[in-house]
Amino acid sequence: KRIYIDIKHMSRQSRLEYFQMLDDEFIAEDIPVIISHGAVVGNDSDRHLFLNDDINFFDDEILRVAKTGGVFGLQLDERRIVAPNNFNLRKSHGLERRKVLFHSSLLLWRQIQHIAELLDASGLYAWGTQSIGSDYDGVVNPINGYWTAENLPTLSDYLLKHAYTYMGADGKNLKQAFNKIDPEEIVSNMMGDNAYRFILKYYN
Repeated sequence: KRIYIDIKHMSRQSRLEYFQMLDDEFIAEDIPVIISHGAVVGNDSDRHLFLNDDINFFDDEILRVAKTGGVFGLQLDERRIVAPNNFNLRKSHGLERRKVLFHSSLLLWRQIQHIAELLDASGLYAWGTQSIGSDYDGVVNPINGYWTAENLPTLSDYLLKHAYTYMGADGKNLKQAFNKIDPEEIVSNMMGDNAYRFILKYYN
């Protein structure tokens, strides 16, 4: 069986060369683009929220993942998912626990939201690409309050709060009617369903 390539640790130039290879030599084959544990760079509307470094992934790459039926595992390392100079985004220390969990989960929700809005604007399903790519075996600075896999159920609960808020406000601006789905489905997709469907399709 084919060995699928994870582009997480490629440089931006290597990733572009890999995409060109897929287009030139494997255009007729079903090869998903995989990011095992990454984060977004953002664009003109929201790049101030994210780490603008090519260790993270640009919008054209996210679209490539979605269009190939790939999966984007969102990592939980604070150094990678939030702008380093944004004190208000990074600091939740000193708050009561519920506020810490809410604040920290918002950092991940912004990643989910960016991908969703990008895909929606391109006429694609907004909620089928994102998944947990925690990198818990190698993470240096996990987002505050979510230290290990034991905390994932709590993360799911708090992401659901953000999903409800979003779908009740900004989510109304999604262009594609098929992207206006229940918040529960959004979070279920993110927390495991997307990854499970991907594994069944490509590794079963």
